[in-house]
Formats: sequence, structure tokens, C-alpha cells
Amino acid sequence: MTSDADHYVTRAVSALRSGDAKIAQTELGHAVAANPNHAEALHLLGVLAFQDGDAAKAITLIQRAIASRPDFADAYSNLGSVLMATGQNESAEAALRRAVALNNQSAAIHFNLANVLSAQQKYNEALASYQAAVQIQPTYPEAWNNLGAAYRELENLAIAVTCFEKAVAGRPSYAEAQYNLANAYRDQMRLSAAEDHMRKAIALNPGNAKAHNALGNILSDSAQSELALTAFEQAEKLDPASVPISSNVLSCLQYVPGITDARLAAAHAHWVGAHNDLFTAPHHRITNRDPSRPLNVGFVSSDLGHHPCGFLSVRLFEHLDRKAVNAVVFSNRNPAREDHISRRIADVTDWRRVADVTDANLAADIAATQIDILIDMNGHTAGHRLGVFARKPAPIQMTWLGYVGSTGLPTMDYIIADRWHAPENAPITGPENVLRLRDGYTCYDPLVSNGDVTPLPALSNGFITFGSLNNANKLSPTVIKTYAAIMARIPNSRMILAFRGLDDPAVNTRLLSWFAGHGIDATRIDIHGYAPHEKFLSHYNRIDLALDTFPYAGGLTTCEALWMGVPVVTFPGATFAGRHAASYMNNAGLSDFVAADQNGFEDLAVAKAQDVGALSALRQNMHARLNASPLMDGTRFAESFTLAMREAWQTYCVSKA
Repeated sequence: MTSDADHYVTRAVSALRSGDAKIAQTELGHAVAANPNHAEALHLLGVLAFQDGDAAKAITLIQRAIASRPDFADAYSNLGSVLMATGQNESAEAALRRAVALNNQSAAIHFNLANVLSAQQKYNEALASYQAAVQIQPTYPEAWNNLGAAYRELENLAIAVTCFEKAVAGRPSYAEAQYNLANAYRDQMRLSAAEDHMRKAIALNPGNAKAHNALGNILSDSAQSELALTAFEQAEKLDPASVPISSNVLSCLQYVPGITDARLAAAHAHWVGAHNDLFTAPHHRITNRDPSRPLNVGFVSSDLGHHPCGFLSVRLFEHLDRKAVNAVVFSNRNPAREDHISRRIADVTDWRRVADVTDANLAADIAATQIDILIDMNGHTAGHRLGVFARKPAPIQMTWLGYVGSTGLPTMDYIIADRWHAPENAPITGPENVLRLRDGYTCYDPLVSNGDVTPLPALSNGFITFGSLNNANKLSPTVIKTYAAIMARIPNSRMILAFRGLDDPAVNTRLLSWFAGHGIDATRIDIHGYAPHEKFLSHYNRIDLALDTFPYAGGLTTCEALWMGVPVVTFPGATFAGRHAASYMNNAGLSDFVAADQNGFEDLAVAKAQDVGALSALRQNMHARLNASPLMDGTRFAESFTLAMREAWQTYCVSKA
């Protein structure tokens, strides 16, 4: 016999199917009035309370439903979802495990359990639950999507892509799955497919700022820096409060042809104004202003590992005089990504993992450590902690190496540079003072062995091979036009381009079409994509002369070319980023490969390519030259760095700050 309460619940369910939650709540209220312990009514009221934003009420109601019916699997499942939404993941997991025990044939329950396991980064356990969900219900796009996300977290990209593809196939209008599939394709450097699916995600949800931002990353990887900038700027319009998105705008600007210091300064000032809420009263404590005492120098970075920042700083850390400088590293790097370079640095510093520490807490920790000089090694690149520097937890703050010029932060006192990156007649536009080191502003540590370089390829080939192994976002129609002009003047010359993603069919075709537009046939161009680092560097064994990029010059790329015996023709650009190679070539004693300006770049490249004998002799002597130069002298660089720190500290000691 159906009770009055059951009758009200039936009417409530009908109302819910019609989309009328208010009538449903009324009917359920009547049901509970008729039977205060009616489990289904309490459960549904709890679900509706959660949908209305009252999680506490939802938990109470669903718990009452469970108390009335202890074997109520769906109630346990929904309780777990509510607890997860309120951050109570352990309790949520317990509730959902109970739900599975009561009903292991519910795809939804397995899915909910998997979600809470993923939220706790228990990805291997989550996989089993997601897999159970799709085995029970093979057409379950949400489960396929989240299963793919778990595999991606575990860096199993091949299976992640398959899962995302199943999610999209099951529901092409599923914007999140399209977004995730695009990012997974980008991870695999399948850039044209990544762009296609990210544009589909945007078409399905035009207001999704993170999708526009991700499109910008894909376009950057695809040698389309100007289109990338447009995507980043659109993302910033949609989410102006996002610090990472607006920092991507600034980073991308560095690669855009024709960029000027004035435009960069205006954009960085805009960033500061847009995120003015980050800037608070200084956190640092008044320290002992003894100008000669040992200094506590902090370094904040996410890139101290197998990364340009790692290769260009490890010798500094290993050669610092610990009696003069106590180096404290605040590493924002995922501990799972720490490697042999990370360990070399950790062995000689006070290495602290801070990836999970909030900006506010990290600033407080830095102040408590009484850091005298705090150095930012990210700037506006991924993983930065500029929110910490905005709080001024140290009396002196500097930016170095990880970025290319001013951060724009008024709380940043110095930018560490050299006389080539920041010449006296071309001051950096920004709030920072320039602190010039006596030689270069970095010190290179090569990954590959000290074995002899190979003979000059032109000697056996009978033709000159140019090369550029720079990041794809440094390539543009303007750069390729210049390369083509140089090749046109050197009969039978070849060009090698290599970087991850360049072998994507659309990217490859785009680059070849740029060359073809200036009369250079595709048969003279050799394009390569990803390869493990040492194999990647082996491309230099077939290159006689490297050509720099602009407006963003090669940094680590220049050092690696030199170490492999290949000199780089360059010129000092209009911005800090455009003067990297000029600095490294001068520090290697190869200033004759630095043209005065862009107009002289082509002529210099042609002249150097025509002197095969000089290139051959230089190649065979390159290691000895570099090992004797400031570019790789760790002791000399550490002394220069320490002198600069002391100079900044002494200035502070006599100031009224």
C-alpha cells in the first residue's frame, strides 16, 4: 500500500523530470511532514539543497536518509560528492567506498569515487574506478574524459589521448573533452590536431578563458607568435584577474616581430595595474645592516633542473663561497620532475620545496628566514611566484635569468644583466635598476660530454649547411625571409631547422611555404622535430654555421651550438631578449660573429659562410676556447656574482630604506 509520503515523492520526481525544482521541494516537504524518516524524500531534499548552494543542509539531510536506510547506496554516493565539494575528501572517499560496497554495478558511483580519488592525487586507484565505470557503461563521456585526465597526470599520453577521443566521439559537443584532447595532442606535439580541437572547444564555449589561453600556447609552439598573442589577449579580456594568463601576454610579446622596449614597458605596467591587489605592505624584517657580513641570498624558481635555467646557473651554485653567500633555493618545481641538475644544486644549497605553499605563506617563510637578497628566476614565465615578490619579503629583490628584461614590478629593485644585454646607451625600460656583472650574466654548463666535435660538414659535403635549432615561437616570416636571402647568396647551401613540433605536417608546410615564397626550394630545407637532448644536439654535426633568430635571440641554444663547434651569426636586437646571443658570442671571444645591426646580419652570415677554412679551424678549437672563456668559468662567474650581491647590499646598508 502506497503511503502519503510515497505519493508526494512520486509527484516530486515527476516535477524534477519536468525541470521544476520548486514544486519538487514543496512535494518533498509534504513527504517529510507525513513521514520524517522517509529516506528517499530526505535524500532528494539534500540533493536539491546542494544544488541551491547549501552544502551543510545537504549533508545533514542525506545523513538522515542514510540513518533511515543504511543500505542506501545512492545516498552514500551523493553524500560523497557533497563532502568532496566542501573539501572533505577523506570523508567523501569513505562514503563512496561504502556506496560501491552496496552497489558495485553503478557506473555513476564508481565515477564519483574515482573523482574523489583523483582529487587526492591517488591516480592509480582512480584509474580502476573510472575503468569500472566505463566497463559498466561504455558510452559515458564524463568517465572517459576523467579517465584520460588521470592517465595524463601519470604521463601516459597515448592512453590519455585514446580516452579523450572516446569522450569526444561519444559527445562531440563536450567542450571540456575537446579542450583536454587538444592539450594532450599538444603534449604529443601533434600541433595541427591540437589547434583544431582547441578551436572546437572555443566554439562550444567562447567565454572559456583557459581555452583561449591554451590556444595561445599551441599557436606559440606552431611558429605563429602574432596569432598566439591575439589568443592570449582574448583570454585576458575574458579573465583579467588571472595572473598566469596576463603573464602569458607579456611573455608572448617578447617574440612578436617589431617589438620595442616602450611597448614592453607599457604592457608590464598594465600587468602591475591589473594585479594591484597582489601588492601589500612589505613583509621583510629589519636586518643587521653590517655591510661585510655573510649574506642570505634566496632564489625562487620552478626551473632548476633540465631546463635552460638549470644549465645556465648550476655552476654558480657549485662555485659560490658559502662563507660569503648562504644560498637558499625556494624550488617551485614539482618534486617528481627533479633531476640530476636539481640534485647538483640541492647538494650545495639549502633546497626547500615550495610548490604547494601559497604566496602569502611563502612570503612569510622567506621573511622568517631573514633573506637579505631574494632573486626571482622566472619572471613572467610558467610557474612564477611574482605574487611573493609583490609582498616584498626581502629588503632587496632582483630578477635574473628566467625572464628577458623588466618584470614591471615596483617591488623589484634590480635586474641582473651584463654590458651586452643592458648597454649603457640602451637602458632597460622598467622600475628596476640594472646590476651589471663584469662578464656575461650567466655561466654555461654543457650536458653533453667533452668529446671532440666533428669535422666541418662542408669539407666533405661540398656545400654550406646553415642551421637554427631555436624554439618554434622564435621563427616568423620575417626571420625566414632573412634566412632565405642568405641562402640565395650561397649557391647550393642547405638549412636545418629542428625543434619539437616542427615536424607537425601543418607547421612543416607553413615553414616550407615561407621559404618557397622567397625562392628557396623545399629540397634545400631539412626540418626535424623532437629528439632526446643529446640526439637533438647531434644535428649540429651536420651544421656549419648557425643563424640566430630575432627579435628573440638564442640563449641556451647559442651556448649549445658553440659547444658542438658551431658559431652563431647574430646582432644585438632592440630588447633584452634580442641581445642574448650577442652576449654569449662576446663572452666566448667571438665578437666577429656579431653584426652591428639587422642590416649587417645578412652580409656577415654570407661572409662567414664563404670562409670554410676559418670555420673548420674554429670548429676544432672550440672546446678549448670555451673552457678558457668567461662563458664557462664557474669560479670567475661566482666571484662576479658575489661582488654584485655585495655591491647591492652595501648600497642598501647606507640607504634609509
